[in-house]
Amino acid sequence: MNQKSSTERLLQQKEQEIDLLQQIVQTIGSSSSLQEILNRICEIVVKVTRADAGFIYLSVNEEEQALVLRAKGVLVKEHRIFEPEVFKLIQRQSMNTRKSMREIAEAIILASEINQGRRVL
Repeated sequence: MNQKSSTERLLQQKEQEIDLLQQIVQTIGSSSSLQEILNRICEIVVKVTRADAGFIYLSVNEEEQALVLRAKGVLVKEHRIFEPEVFKLIQRQSMNTRKSMREIAEAIILASEINQGRRVL
């Protein structure tokens, strides 16, 4: 019985995920606005992952997004921090210091370059 109920829950979850994916496809097919598509996909991602919307990061500024991704790479590679935790760490530091995520990312990258001797002050 326990295995049956576990299997049924898994099937229900997969059905819900398929339904949400169909909603994404419908949104893409019916909307010409990229912003509408991204907003809808963000809503669906929050549902599927059961995440807090505050942890979903969609940057309008591609340069800022690239810096944050680069900083995440530094933290994963050099400090062996698990990738899922890296964004939360950068975000938390940003909130605690009242600095933008861009500023935090730039500081991480600069510190890495100094440690590796690539940057001369």
